[in-house]
Amino acid sequence: MGNMALVVIDAQTALVEKVFEPERVLKNIAGLLERARAAGVPVVFVQDDDVSEPGSDGWQVHPAIAPLETERRVRKKATDAFYGTDLHAFLTANGVKTLVVCGCKTDYCVDTATRRATTLGYQVIVAKDAHSTTDNGVFTAEQIIAHHNRNLHGLDNLENYSMSVLSEEIVFEAGEEAPFGAKKVGERVYIRNFEVSDAEEFAALMVKNRAFWGQYETTRDDDEYTVEYQRRNLEKMRAEWVKDQGYFFGVFLKENDQLIGDIGIHMIMRGPFQSAFVGYSLDEEHNGKGYTTEALKLLVEFGFEDLNLHRLQAGTAPENPASSRVLVKAGFEQEGTERKNLFINGKWQDHIQHSILNDNWKG
Repeated sequence: MGNMALVVIDAQTALVEKVFEPERVLKNIAGLLERARAAGVPVVFVQDDDVSEPGSDGWQVHPAIAPLETERRVRKKATDAFYGTDLHAFLTANGVKTLVVCGCKTDYCVDTATRRATTLGYQVIVAKDAHSTTDNGVFTAEQIIAHHNRNLHGLDNLENYSMSVLSEEIVFEAGEEAPFGAKKVGERVYIRNFEVSDAEEFAALMVKNRAFWGQYETTRDDDEYTVEYQRRNLEKMRAEWVKDQGYFFGVFLKENDQLIGDIGIHMIMRGPFQSAFVGYSLDEEHNGKGYTTEALKLLVEFGFEDLNLHRLQAGTAPENPASSRVLVKAGFEQEGTERKNLFINGKWQDHIQHSILNDNWKG
C-alpha cells in the first residue's frame, strides 16, 4: 500500500457546525487522528479561505480535532486541495503513496481531492463515516454522503483507485521513508542535502547575500527571504529529489559545520539526454578561497557516480569571470555564448555556457 498520510479537509469550525451529524464526524476524525499519530503517519489539515475570514475563530480547525504544532496545515482557495498549494510536494517529500481522506464537504472538496489525488498517483481511502455535507435543495445531506461513498468506492483512474471504508477498519502504516539524502566530503568543505531544519540558517544566509547574489540572479520576492518561505522551499527541494527532478545541497565548512552556500543539480533530462544543469552560490565573505571549486567537484562526482548522468552544464554571466574560472578548475569546458537567455535585473542577458562529460571526467 505504501506510505500513508491522513488528510483532513476543511474541518473548520464555521463549516463543521453546519453539516449533517457534526458530532459523529468529529468523533470519527478524532479516532483517525489518534491512530495516525500513534503510527507516526503524517497528518495534514487543509483549510479553505472561503469558509470564514482567514485567522478568525470560524476559519480555524474545529477545537475538537485541533492540529498539533508539528502537523502540517495547507491553505487553499479552490475546491481542489492540490491546486495552488504545496500539498503534493509535501506528500511526495514524505514518500506518501496512500491517502486517507476525511472532512467537509462531501460533494465538494472531499470529492474533488479524492479524484485529483488518484490522477496524481495516489491510492485513496475515503473514511466513509468521517465526512459530511449539507442538504442542497435536491438531495438531503444523508443521501449525498451515501451517493459519494458508493461512487468513490472502486473509482479507478489509470493505475490508481479510491475506496470507501469505515473509519474503525482503517489501519495506518507508516511504511518506509522515501530514498533521500547524500553527503560528499572534501578537504575543507562538505556538501549535504538540505533538511527543513536548515531553513533558518539558509534564510539568514540569503538575507546577508541579497545584494551580492542578486547581481547574477533573477529577481526574488521579499517573502523568499523569510524562514517560513524557506521551510516550504526546502520541502519542495526534497520532493524534487525523491522524483529525480533536482538535487540540492548546502555547502558547509568542515571545521565548524557553518553553512556558507548552496549548490545543486536541476533541470534533469533523462531518456536519450541524461543531462542536467548545475548552479551554485557562495557567501560573499568566503569567496575567493577555493571553496566553490571544491564543492563543485563534489557535486560533479555525485552527478556522475550517483546519478549516472552523461553531461552537466552551467552558464555564467560575462560580467562574472570568477564563476567561469570555478567551472574550468572543476573540469568544465567553455562552449560558447548563449544569447540573451535569462532576464536579470530588468534586461535579457547573455550567458557563457560550460559543460563537462562523464566520459571526460577524472573522478
